Amino acid sequence: MTYLEYANWVPLPTPVTTGTTVQSFTAPDGEVWVAKNGVNSGNWYRARDVLHCNYFRSAATTIAGQALFIYDGLTSDPYGIYNTSNGIFTALIAGKWRIRAALGATPTASGQYVNVLINTLGVCRANGITHSSSTTWDGCVAETVWVMALNDTGTVTALAGPSVTMNVRVSAAGGETTLLLDYLGTG
Repeated sequence: MTYLEYANWVPLPTPVTTGTTVQSFTAPDGEVWVAKNGVNSGNWYRARDVLHCNYFRSAATTIAGQALFIYDGLTSDPYGIYNTSNGIFTALIAGKWRIRAALGATPTASGQYVNVLINTLGVCRANGITHSSSTTWDGCVAETVWVMALNDTGTVTALAGPSVTMNVRVSAAGGETTLLLDYLGTG
């Protein structure tokens, strides 16, 4: 549904045809709309309908101690919420964001653990941890709904212990090592 179909009594801004950033527009009823040059022909769509991204880990890697974790495989992110070169996600508009980070790893010995943490503005907002009693794979999930201001940023951190290295399980889209970011609205 286009904005004109939704509320033909409010003029629709013209499609965005220049620049590289996401533009936003708030309708009189409080609904936030976004557009970006080169995405959907620059047309305006409800932010909660289109601001979503899904990444996964496609390249083999290991976790040694605690470090920034980068998801490098793209499933969908037309508006550019997540940056695979530095592992930072950015709130393109203010509001509630659902953040879900999943991590699958293969322990190198029994008694190890893996932890995944979601951080925004340098503070841990959610974490998931699992302990292995064998050397078969383990997985953990951290998930939160967090109110973020425009341009607030966040990262995912992975931690393996105690003082060990774990092999991260790579996956295809929808696998066990994924990052999902969803704009839920202002509400």
